[in-house]
Amino acid sequence: MNLMDMLSGDPPSSIYTTQDVDMTSILDENAVIHTSTNTLNEQGQHHESSIYYLPTVLTRLQKELAEVVVQLFSTDLVGEVRSKRSRTSIDSLLESVTNSSNSLSSFDKVTLLFDQLSIINNHPSLLVDHFMPKKLLLSDVSERLVAMSGKFHLFNRIVDSLIESEHGPGGFHVLVVAQSVKEIELIEGLIIGKRIYYNNFSNAKLYNDNRGIPDFHNPKNKKLKDKVCLYLVTSQQLYNNYVPSSGNDNSKFNLIFSFDIKLDVTSPSVELLRGDTEETPIYIAVPVFSIEHVQLQFPEPRPSLNYEKDTSNPLFKWKLQVINAFIVNRFNLFEIEDKTFFLDVYGGRMSRSQGWFNRSNASFPSLLQDYDKKLNLHFTDEKLIKKLNSNYSTFDIIHENFKLKSYDYKSYKEKLAEILNLRLDQIETTTYELHSKIPHFREIESKRQIQYDFDEDKIADSYRKLRRLNEDAGFAEKKLGRIETDLVRTVEKKTELERRNSFLVEHNKEATEKLKELTRNQEKSLDELQKELCIVESEFNKLNEENDAVRQKYQNSSTTAVQLSSQLHKLKEQNIKLEAKLNGPGMRSLPVLIHKDSSSVCEHQLKRLKTNNNFLSLFLQEKIEKLSKERQIILETTATGSSSRPSNRISRASTPM
Repeated sequence: MNLMDMLSGDPPSSIYTTQDVDMTSILDENAVIHTSTNTLNEQGQHHESSIYYLPTVLTRLQKELAEVVVQLFSTDLVGEVRSKRSRTSIDSLLESVTNSSNSLSSFDKVTLLFDQLSIINNHPSLLVDHFMPKKLLLSDVSERLVAMSGKFHLFNRIVDSLIESEHGPGGFHVLVVAQSVKEIELIEGLIIGKRIYYNNFSNAKLYNDNRGIPDFHNPKNKKLKDKVCLYLVTSQQLYNNYVPSSGNDNSKFNLIFSFDIKLDVTSPSVELLRGDTEETPIYIAVPVFSIEHVQLQFPEPRPSLNYEKDTSNPLFKWKLQVINAFIVNRFNLFEIEDKTFFLDVYGGRMSRSQGWFNRSNASFPSLLQDYDKKLNLHFTDEKLIKKLNSNYSTFDIIHENFKLKSYDYKSYKEKLAEILNLRLDQIETTTYELHSKIPHFREIESKRQIQYDFDEDKIADSYRKLRRLNEDAGFAEKKLGRIETDLVRTVEKKTELERRNSFLVEHNKEATEKLKELTRNQEKSLDELQKELCIVESEFNKLNEENDAVRQKYQNSSTTAVQLSSQLHKLKEQNIKLEAKLNGPGMRSLPVLIHKDSSSVCEHQLKRLKTNNNFLSLFLQEKIEKLSKERQIILETTATGSSSRPSNRISRASTPM
């Protein structure tokens, strides 16, 4: 069975007719419809009901199929938008009355486009209407199922992260909800072979597993390693009050993962499964920039049996509004980075999501918020026409042969199968062309390898020289290290000497200033002594006669001088020794010793001068007292006798002093 036969089978129902339709009354609505909404119409995090949207990406196949479906309807949509703008309001009213018989086909056309985009959004394999054999599904590898759908890719990553993480003694139980039985079969084909337990509650099962889900509270099952349990059920089964058991004591699930974006959480069955006190979180996979992502931005009207299948139906207007917004924003699908998406959003190996699933993180971030900001929900007809004329696929399908002339379900399937077959032919042709270029590429690669070998030989020849240079460089580095070490030591020694020198210079300056001040004081003393010396010299001349006696005394003291000369000789020897010591290691303390010596010499001289001064003062005082006494005696002796004429007169000879 080929792809043409699979896609061109009979439709599942007769709701799609073969009637040609005018799109005049369809593209009149671009404003947001403010009607009653469904439970899951709000985006982001629902704190009250613990409903979270997990973003994922569409695969390359899903993007290509969505672009093909849009291009099939693009020509008719563009023509109708342009014709609507050129008509007057009265003509539009007249044509709306004349085309009232064709409004049903307009409704079916928009419904067909909306449903096909939603099916592609779930999994491309669901486009096949007829029954798919179990052998075909079981023989397909899980990697191919994952590579065809972004939702399956996210679900596969979540299951693998749950298997690797640790759980409580009761296991981790997940309820998986899908729209159709076919989707449940695809999910079952994906999880077969993993280290998990699962139970398919639908009528169609790929594999009859008689083991069932074990009771983890049984002591015999404590050694079980696979404690992740999945329960597969359709959304319609939940709505029909079909409540599966989770295997826990309280029959509650740890989380609910839904492939159905329109899951009704107000259903009594869902509320019973989630419990009363602590709500079980519901995670819904939403491919970013897809029709489901756009669908969350517009409130969906509640379905009613009173509405007819025409353009006045609010549900029809809502679908048309979602389709137009998706067409305008579908360029984001081809610009998003698929390789790093899951790593940026969920971390390595879904590390960020494990805390959300185990309820260890109290806050759940609004993951769709950044992508919601990139959506353009307010656009003009010109921009819509421009986006309809754009083709973002690598396959050129803007051709008259590829456009739909009748919008019935069978024609659409045939045209889609034809386009996909042509796409496969194009891929095979491209593959054949690439295979024909392989010898040329091999020749170029051989030349590159020859050049690499030549370069390697050249490198090998220069290796020894490089090794010798490295050894010389090593020796030079060692020598340089030793020199740098010696230099550091020398610099440290020089710094220490300079510090000491500066210390000595500062103290020498202080000593010099003190010596100058002392010298000035001594000079003043010398001036005074000089004056006294003049007086003493005059007296010395008068006392020259008495010098003989002093000489005699000097001769008597010559023996003392001999003794002093011997002492001087000894002192000279001691001076020589002191000079030897001064020229020795004690040179460092020379300034201090010089200062002390000069201070002692000055003190000695000062003491000697003071002694001489005292001696001379006493000597002069003694002489003066002696003379004054003699004069007084003479005066007393001459005063006796006659008072009229003294007999004895005082000699008028010059007396000393």
